[in-house]
Amino acid sequence: MITYYAATGRMEIERRYDAKQPTIYKEGEAHDLNVYEFTLWTLIAWNILNQDELSKEYQKKCRELRLFDDQPFNHVLSRLEQRGLVASGMAYTAQDAMYELICKLRIHPIRVHWFGKAAALVLLFLRHNLSLRGMLRLLKPYPLSSVQKSILTLTEQVLLTPAELIKCMEKGVVRMPSEDKLIDTVYQDNYNYDNLHNDTRFSCYKSPVMKAVVDLFLNKQIIFE
Repeated sequence: MITYYAATGRMEIERRYDAKQPTIYKEGEAHDLNVYEFTLWTLIAWNILNQDELSKEYQKKCRELRLFDDQPFNHVLSRLEQRGLVASGMAYTAQDAMYELICKLRIHPIRVHWFGKAAALVLLFLRHNLSLRGMLRLLKPYPLSSVQKSILTLTEQVLLTPAELIKCMEKGVVRMPSEDKLIDTVYQDNYNYDNLHNDTRFSCYKSPVMKAVVDLFLNKQIIFE
């Protein structure tokens, strides 16, 4: 069996008592992590690893940070999964495991205002000697495929799962203005949130949507909720 893992939620750095504290927000709820949990979570934020890869990277990072090995990998991973901050997918093939991982995760597009991006680049230039060529490269927008553009357009209107996106593609839906529209479009014929992914796994749109979503996640264009 193959198991893949990915982090869910978004990180914000908050100042508390004159100290900076990383906090993970998911579905409006704040989660504080200890140093071991945060170390593991960051390894699969905008990354997807199998269990062996994640375990090795966790042990390596703990050694780099000189963290004592008093919180084993399996215990830390289990706590994050129980809190819903790490998602997993298990199957006999890599493709099916990847589908099980992301099919029911809601997609949240990331939109950075041009002013914020410019300010970050200036900071990198002043403090870290970022070259002009490097600045121009970072300013260049991520090239989107037609499927990725459709995914971002739909998920900017309503948070959708890949399974819901596959059903939208099947029906040629290009706008999703409300949750009511989602229900009318996707959840027909006795489908619900729990069983929709069993139907869409056989869709001809499964592979292009899966590839597009994974590429967007790995290139930091979306997060999973």
